[in-house]
Amino acid sequence: MSLVWGHQPVTAYRIRRFFAESIVTHFTNSTGTIYPIIRRLVERGLLVSTPVAESGRGAEMLTCSPKGEAAIAAWIRRIDGAEMVLEDPIRTKMSAMDVLPLAERLAWLRDLQAAMTAELIALQAFAERNSDMPYQLLLHDNARSTLVSRLEWVSRALILLTRDEPPQV
Repeated sequence: MSLVWGHQPVTAYRIRRFFAESIVTHFTNSTGTIYPIIRRLVERGLLVSTPVAESGRGAEMLTCSPKGEAAIAAWIRRIDGAEMVLEDPIRTKMSAMDVLPLAERLAWLRDLQAAMTAELIALQAFAERNSDMPYQLLLHDNARSTLVSRLEWVSRALILLTRDEPPQV
């Protein structure tokens, strides 16, 4: 809904393309997911759908209703403890790292470092392609800062694990 609000009026197809182009991996861009969600938001009165007159495909322009804007505002105002320390599959994998011999642990961390560095480059390209998004500079700064922080953590883990002893931080 916040994507619709930020780009309104916008088609459902454009929202779907945004998810497809996003570097965030937990978004799905399948038609079987996006279109039913949009339909439910329209049915609940959170989005307004207006047919595009010249569209041969039945395209509709989406906008947020006042009820939808109020729901977005309530969502923004709510601060949830689950938003503070996010789920991190890398941190979870680290908890079982002893299953690998030291050389494999170090190789995995180096591979992770390379992948995160590549992701920083992809993040920059994404930010440039989406420079018209509301608050783009702040959104990019948050994503970049998070990734840089994780890279610094991987560097510290590499240093500690080369000591061949369980790190006590």
